[in-house]
Amino acid sequence: MKIAIADDNREILRQVDVLLHEYLEHRGISVELSEFSTPQAFIDSLEGEHYDLVVMDIYFDGESLTGVDAIKALRAKDRRTNVFFLTTSSDHMPEAFQVHAFSYIMKDQLETMLPQTMDDLMSVITIQRSITLTSGKQNVILPIDEIVSIETDGHYLVFTDINGEVRRFRMTFSEIKDKLEHAKEFLLVNKGILVNMDHIKSFENKNVLLTNGEQLPARVRGYAAIVRQWHDYNFDKLRGGSL
Repeated sequence: MKIAIADDNREILRQVDVLLHEYLEHRGISVELSEFSTPQAFIDSLEGEHYDLVVMDIYFDGESLTGVDAIKALRAKDRRTNVFFLTTSSDHMPEAFQVHAFSYIMKDQLETMLPQTMDDLMSVITIQRSITLTSGKQNVILPIDEIVSIETDGHYLVFTDINGEVRRFRMTFSEIKDKLEHAKEFLLVNKGILVNMDHIKSFENKNVLLTNGEQLPARVRGYAAIVRQWHDYNFDKLRGGSL
């Protein structure tokens, strides 16, 4: 999720940065965050750039432009971006909502209002969840929905995606389980084997048949419970339950 934060108070910038990283990474959503201390610096960044969310102060000390001016410039280029305005006063709320802000957050209530506002935002938009893994000196972002299976291979984990691409990362099985803690679609079918239940085609002869043609062994002990968990997961999806 690409986010811009604009405020002339460095402590507010830091606080918003920390809160957003905690909120989104806890939900398996990668964060790419840019910070600006003036409205003009934010406006200059809009050339060829798209943000999913902008968190914008209303007034900047010593600046001729306001946060509302900056969002007017944004709206001239992109009407889709969600905007949270930050302020110390509710006096300018009507002006802020003229540029179709999603919400208005009081700075002295930032720690409670920002997560609550993010909850409201997440209920109406779809953000691709992902995990970030390290390969050598590079970070690799893998969309969670596209991971079909994860298998242990010595000191490595082997990831297979919906296109059949295979990637190897040097990491432990416990590390990946921690990263996928809130991704309820992953099922442990055998020691060192996780599969995405959205990509399970069927179970046959103690094997898991996956939509990409892969076939993996399920553990014999507890096999019935594994199959039942998959059925329960699909039933929850049909009911529209929270996963």
